[in-house]
Amino acid sequence: MIRKSLEELDEKTIAATFGMTSIGHRLNTNLIRGLDPSVQKAFEASKINLQCAKELALVKQDRQAEIIRLMESCNDYSVTFARGLVLKTPAAKRAKLNGKKSPWARSEDTKSDLLKKLQEAQQQQDFYTGLYRQYSTNLLKLVIYARSLLNNPRVSKYMQENHPDVHRAFTQVVQDTEG
Repeated sequence: MIRKSLEELDEKTIAATFGMTSIGHRLNTNLIRGLDPSVQKAFEASKINLQCAKELALVKQDRQAEIIRLMESCNDYSVTFARGLVLKTPAAKRAKLNGKKSPWARSEDTKSDLLKKLQEAQQQQDFYTGLYRQYSTNLLKLVIYARSLLNNPRVSKYMQENHPDVHRAFTQVVQDTEG
């Protein structure tokens, strides 16, 4: 219908009539030709946007239909959701892109760099997790020690008289951990 109306009116007039800034992306015939009919309908109904349609064009039409059904069942038509489903697609269901950029067509150097970064991030997480565990263990030991000192009347009295700042600190530690 839009293509027919372009024979008589210019694109800006048609776009203004529909309350849109541009309709040129709707006329992207190469993209539309590569989409499954159910995806085409969702695109024409403005359920999915141009970027989402481009993401879906990276997989074969049967997988596109599966993805659009999942998007409908979850009522999530976001590009992020579509991209996640596209990236989870098995190699057999990926579209041949004829030299276009593909999320799967990365060089081996890039893949090894990403793998190194992932391993470094995992090591950092393990390091900080270990530090946190050690901190928690030390804090628990400190609380037990401070509580035992404060519960002993002679030690508590001595600390209040001779080291009031230490007594306040131990009392604060015990109160903070007991809630």
